[in-house]
Amino acid sequence: IDGVDVGTLSPRDAARRVALLPQESGPLFPVSALEVVLLGRHPWQPAFAFEGDEDIAHAHRALREVDAFDLAERDLLTLSGGERQRVFLARALCQGGSVLLCDEPTSHLDMRHQSAVFRLLRRIADEGRAVVVVTHDVNLAAQACDRVAFLRPRRSGGPSVVAAGTPRDVITTAVLREAYGIEARVDHDDDGTPLVRRHI
Repeated sequence: IDGVDVGTLSPRDAARRVALLPQESGPLFPVSALEVVLLGRHPWQPAFAFEGDEDIAHAHRALREVDAFDLAERDLLTLSGGERQRVFLARALCQGGSVLLCDEPTSHLDMRHQSAVFRLLRRIADEGRAVVVVTHDVNLAAQACDRVAFLRPRRSGGPSVVAAGTPRDVITTAVLREAYGIEARVDHDDDGTPLVRRHI
């Protein structure tokens, strides 16, 4: 990352460079959404320190960015799956760093919030941070991503790359057939963005 071997970084230094939105966020317990987001500030705080005004401002900004500011004082256990997902994304945004890794960032989200999350991730990338997204939504990836890689599981040794490149180059009927074993039609918007129409 930025020319530095990740294996040489301390956990704190790695957390200052890379923020993660995991697919599953572990066991849930009674805590406010704001407190969850403030966990993202931990790598930036001295040991045993409490959050300061700047940390709270970062958390509030992140909650606003994901349309979850009104959830700040809500107990995490009372939130829907989609609301929790937005809170966990806010935690990753609050953490900062030059790299943002997102595993299925739009899971549990309605169509409005799916689009909003991808617009937000696109803006973050345009501002200079590296954003890596794992998603099953090919059409959203086509609209938001600079590069796309299709992965296929193998019986051993991890996934293999079926195709990688720009959305226009790799989102094709042939690649979808090889990656997923489906027949689909790929149309294109006026700007050339691929649009997958699956045959059911």
